[in-house]
Order: sequence, then C-alpha cells, then structure tokens
Amino acid sequence: MAAPSLRDGPDLVTTSRGGDRLPAFTTLVRSLVACRGFGGRLIVVDQSPDGAVGAVATALLGARAEVIPAAPCGIARARNLAHAAVRAPVVGFPDDDACYFPDTLDPLAEAFADPSLQALCGRLVDPAGTAPAGMARAQPHDRPRLSLWQAFWSANSNTLFVRHPGWRFAEDLGAGTPLGSGEETDLVCRLITTGGRVAYAHGVRVGHPVVTTRGTPPAKLRSYARGYTATALRAARRARSAAPLAHLGLTAAAAVAGVLRTPHDAPLRRAYAARLAGIADALLRPLLGRTP
Repeated sequence: MAAPSLRDGPDLVTTSRGGDRLPAFTTLVRSLVACRGFGGRLIVVDQSPDGAVGAVATALLGARAEVIPAAPCGIARARNLAHAAVRAPVVGFPDDDACYFPDTLDPLAEAFADPSLQALCGRLVDPAGTAPAGMARAQPHDRPRLSLWQAFWSANSNTLFVRHPGWRFAEDLGAGTPLGSGEETDLVCRLITTGGRVAYAHGVRVGHPVVTTRGTPPAKLRSYARGYTATALRAARRARSAAPLAHLGLTAAAAVAGVLRTPHDAPLRRAYAARLAGIADALLRPLLGRTP
C-alpha cells in the first residue's frame, strides 16, 4: 500500500482515560468525521480501564482508528507510545476534549508542501470558533517563522502539527507529571534551536473549552507554572538565548501584579499566587538536586 501523501491529511494522536471525559472525547471523534481535510487516521492511546475510549473511536471511524491500550501515564508518554504507529507525513495532537472544525485542516497540505517547514502552530478557540480559548492571547497574524520568543506565545499541543518522524515529547513534562505543562513548547523550541522552521497560521483553528486563570484550580495552575518554567530554562540553556528567560520574567511580573491588584478577590489572588509558587518550585529544583 502506498504511503499516505500530504493531500491525504495528517494522522492524529490523542489519549484519554475515559470516565467523565468520554462525552468530550466522543465529540472530538465526531468532529473529525465532519472535518473535510481528515484523510488520515486517529491513533488513540486508550488509558480507560474498560476500553471505552477505543470502542468509541472504532465505532465512529472504523478502520481509520488505531487503538493502543496503555496503563495510565502522562500525556507526553502516551503520545510517544503512538510514534511508531504514525504513517502520514504530518501528525497532530488534539486533546480528548478538543474539536476540529470542517476547515481546520484545509491549509496543511499547502503549508507542509514546503520541505523547510518542520511544524505549524494554529489558533486555539472556543468550541463555537469565535473566541480565544487559551490563557495566552493568540497572535493576530500569520508568521512564516517563529522565534523562540514567539514560540512561548504560540505553541499549544492541540493546534500543533509536526512533520513525522522528527518529533518526540519530553516525558517528564506535561499533564500527568509534576511538571504539568510545556511539552509542546519544549518540542517547538528544540525544533527552532536545531534550525527547523516553525510557522504560525492564524487560520488553523482548533476548538477547546475556554481556559481562564480564575477558572483553573490553583493546584493545576501551580503545576502548569512548574512545567512552563522548566521549559523556559531548558530552552534558554539549549539555545543560549535570553528570550525564554525574558518571557519567564514577564510572566512572573504579571503574576506579582495580579496578586497586588486583586486584594479583595480571594480566588483570583490565590490563582496568581499559585502561578508564582509554581515558578518558584521550578527555579528551586536545581538547588534541591533535580534538573528542570
């Protein structure tokens, strides 16, 4: 059988533990059925104890779903388990609560026809496709080549598409680990540092429930901040660049300002304080004998 071409669309890798996330996962799979550029396969790392996640994917996609059963693990580890199963020249990584729009994948074939492009970052929006869904404001215009500075504004795993097989995620980063975020930014920064071209496409939209500072539990914000800080430190050291450190400094300053400006808003004040605590956690790790 001939290898899939860029025109066939990307393979997609996702993972889920099912349970109360199964309805959202079902919505994701149904959105792929309606996405006209999805000609590849959905590779599902099924961490559900009853196999319900894989069953949903197979019922809706048939042979276009490949299910890899796995014990519970971090999201980066789960994605890496799917690496050998990817056949398409490009791969994307939607979360189990994301959704695609009918036109989400339309620009990919033309973009990746340029062999210099190693990865493309799109825009995270709400499920209606109208409002930003991430805590970082999306860039308003296409960018043909992201810098390290811009990578920290642009990288989100849901909207990330990477040329296969040149990707693997750092398994100590991301959801399900103490360093609870940053695996996609780390990958993008590694690609940029080694000379790869990573672009940002404003028109590539992926839907996701809106994430806000106020609406995120402080423990999760602290974990996110640990991963983000560790990623910034690694990128700065790897590239010998001050840009990631400048971004880290700006984020820390914004968190301090948030604490100071919300004296009578206890939930928001706790959220900003949790972000600062996570940054401190990661900065102190080397002093405690652990590498960020």
